[in-house]
Amino acid sequence: MLRLQKHLLPLHRSTSPIHLSLQRALLSIAAAASSSPSHFAAEDYLVTTCGLTREEAAKATKCFSHWKSPANADAVLAFLTGPALGLSKAEMALLVTKDPRILNSSVDNNLRARLDGFRSHGFSTAQIRSFVRASPCAFRTFNIDAKLGFWMSFFGSPDKFLRIIRRNFYLVYSDLDKVVKTNIRLLQERGLSVQDINSMCVANPRLLTCYPDVTRAVLMRADELGVPRNSFMFRQAVKTAAGLGPETMASKLKMMSKTFGCSDAEVARMVRMNPLVLTSSMERLQRVYEFLTKVVGVDAKYIQGRPTILMYSLERRLAPRNYVMKVLQEKGLIRKDLSFYSMVTFGEKMFYSSTSTTSTSPAAQFVVKDYLATSCGLTPAQARKASRYLPSLKSNVNPDAVRAFLAGIGISKADVATALARDPRFLCSNISRLISIVPDIFVVLSRIPRLAFYLSFLGSYDKVHRALRRSPLLLHQDLEGAVKPNITFLQQCGLSVSDIARLMLRAPRMFLLET
Repeated sequence: MLRLQKHLLPLHRSTSPIHLSLQRALLSIAAAASSSPSHFAAEDYLVTTCGLTREEAAKATKCFSHWKSPANADAVLAFLTGPALGLSKAEMALLVTKDPRILNSSVDNNLRARLDGFRSHGFSTAQIRSFVRASPCAFRTFNIDAKLGFWMSFFGSPDKFLRIIRRNFYLVYSDLDKVVKTNIRLLQERGLSVQDINSMCVANPRLLTCYPDVTRAVLMRADELGVPRNSFMFRQAVKTAAGLGPETMASKLKMMSKTFGCSDAEVARMVRMNPLVLTSSMERLQRVYEFLTKVVGVDAKYIQGRPTILMYSLERRLAPRNYVMKVLQEKGLIRKDLSFYSMVTFGEKMFYSSTSTTSTSPAAQFVVKDYLATSCGLTPAQARKASRYLPSLKSNVNPDAVRAFLAGIGISKADVATALARDPRFLCSNISRLISIVPDIFVVLSRIPRLAFYLSFLGSYDKVHRALRRSPLLLHQDLEGAVKPNITFLQQCGLSVSDIARLMLRAPRMFLLET
């Protein structure tokens, strides 16, 4: 021991100041290392605190290799989920998944300033949250003053901006001078006003953020459709050209000529009248064309002069309107020479006001139970009970239309009374909804007796609707060969009619099996 001290003492005395400084530095580093906590586990933090999945967290951890503690991330989470913005846990997880580096942001120098920037352009807290959901990647990075300053002056309100950015978040990334403003100038050169361009962006927001060469090609195709630039339809031509490539557009024009049996010039005339016809699928156009010519009874010239009629839904507009029009014409409630196109283009309110019969007695004198007894065939006791379910019924207009519909498809007054006794609210049904349940009923009349049977058996149109939604084949299967024998068999097994009706609602395919 003494020998060791003798050897070390000279060394200690001869140690230079430089060596002493180095020793102290090494000792301080070692002390700090021994006293510091173990390396921070960023992946676990992202999963447990931020709500990311393990896979999402593994991808995001590369952004946090420098983390020593969660202090900054905790501050970011507290700020964004607190009163300043109020993001939910799910919204915060989405934001971190799309932009993990937001957890490295400074609350005071970045995030607080960005929220102030949004609010300076008229955004409420709820609208800022909507922006985060629509474009989480852009929340931290895009130039708020430059981009929002331009788009707010262009769209006029945060709500419209948010509605469009949900469909195209490139609005906040595209170069304003080289792309956006150039595209606006190209559209204005074709005679479109800023207001026109604004409204077009709702349907096709990518029109302003695509490369200007693409916009030039779109405008050339729109010009080729032959629509005058100063007309309202030129906007529709631009929308059509923006949604269809040149090959697709040429193919559709050729198929329309073949399907409708008309010349290229006649097809071009139809497209000039309404370019949006080209946006419908050929299958849909062919179905509508066949319905109009074979069921409604109009000729090709009639359709060529009114191409917009091809745009309406066969199931929800054309077939229901045609059926109601025929029934009302047969009953003398509307003119025989009323144009089908006029009936189709009416809005819902205008259609019902023009086709409904007017009550001869004041609404104040309308008594529901008397109407049910005298017009619907219910007994006084049934009418009193049923009237309790119709407190809002103040007129006979809609009930008369419903009864006319039922009579028109061959349902007897006795069957109607039976159905109303079970479900009187049927009188308040929307006729368009009733008619459009199964569109084929207007084309294949042999299915009407089947519909009448199911209405009588199930007791209400809502229940028929539910069964048909589960299995539309109920209207195709033979009643005598399958459905009724299956009902008889179930009755022989001890099931009541009400039990079988409930079974038909739950498992309608059972009744389609051949016995």
